[in-house]
Amino acid sequence: MSWSAYTNVRSLGVGALSEAMVARDAAGRAVVLKRLHRHLASDPACVEMFQHEARVLAALDDPRIVGVLDGPARDGDAWAFVQQCAPGAALSSLVAASPAMSVEAACELVSELLAALDHVHTRRDAQGTALEIVHRDVCPANVIVSREGAVALVDFGIATSAWRRDPDRGRMKGTRGYMAPEVITGECDADARADLWAAGVILFELLAHARLYEGPALRVMAAVVDGPVPSICERAPSVAPALDAVIQRALARDVDARWPSARAMGDALDAALHAAGTRRSRDALAAWAAR
Repeated sequence: MSWSAYTNVRSLGVGALSEAMVARDAAGRAVVLKRLHRHLASDPACVEMFQHEARVLAALDDPRIVGVLDGPARDGDAWAFVQQCAPGAALSSLVAASPAMSVEAACELVSELLAALDHVHTRRDAQGTALEIVHRDVCPANVIVSREGAVALVDFGIATSAWRRDPDRGRMKGTRGYMAPEVITGECDADARADLWAAGVILFELLAHARLYEGPALRVMAAVVDGPVPSICERAPSVAPALDAVIQRALARDVDARWPSARAMGDALDAALHAAGTRRSRDALAAWAAR
């Protein structure tokens, strides 16, 4: 692959390992270029981690997850791959601009996120072997929402799988406020239920229109590990108790007490909405995202 094949290149953001850029390919399509930082190209561990992200994305096949179009490959002294471009904006930026979201819109968004996670967590290879993919950085910055209400999960840069276990166990990786307790303490390897913990935080925050835990990083992490888990009904009295029960189980500190799967959590969310006499709404999510 060659950078010369892409035009209108502009940066989307720079991470510790790589930079993401939006561009146009030869056919005029919007794509995302992800490039490993040049100073890391000679580090085998960094190259392997970068290649692993592309391998994971290539193994997934769901409209809520952007696929790989080309690479990974070397381009001069850099490694890069090309992804589909998810239309829309990051949930984090949308919430900052318009924090108020209806129950119907919030539950639609999280239900779509859980459907994406169900695909990620249950994906198997052609021989039927479980790939055991865990995203490990489910957070508002990595959830894209289009003006039509479509939801996409992005950035698998620190994901683990059957191909690559966590070589940095004991070192925290993820986004403050969305890392599950076991990720912070290092007591056990993060599995799919750590992603569900993060999905529970996102649902809580969308319904409460506020962060689950506020304050400096150390205070937030201490609250995640040892602090009380607030009830959504205390922050937002209009939210039905059945929804609070879904969130409380997702945020259980005991990993085994959480929802066993993204599908189970999604089904419980739909049941809680039905009990409350409402249902999730893509139209409501689209109207909010288009503000």
